[in-house]
Amino acid sequence: MRKHQARNRANRLSLAGCAFLGFSVMAPLSATANQSPDVVNCYDAKRDHVQIVLRSDCAGEVVSDERAEAIRQRRDRAYPRKA
Repeated sequence: MRKHQARNRANRLSLAGCAFLGFSVMAPLSATANQSPDVVNCYDAKRDHVQIVLRSDCAGEVVSDERAEAIRQRRDRAYPRKA
């Protein structure tokens, strides 16, 4: 193998290594960004409705995932959807 061929091959391998390293660092960061504590279940008692909103935009009560699901199920039983 000639010198320039070996150098080109080494450059390609190092570029692939950098790309892999960059992805392996960024993937966990993007996964935690989706589970940000700034996004919450907001319960509006007047409308008896739960929405997922930014904490700063919640005008009602911040509720847990379990309570939000219980409210949704109760509401679905009280107001069945028409087919």
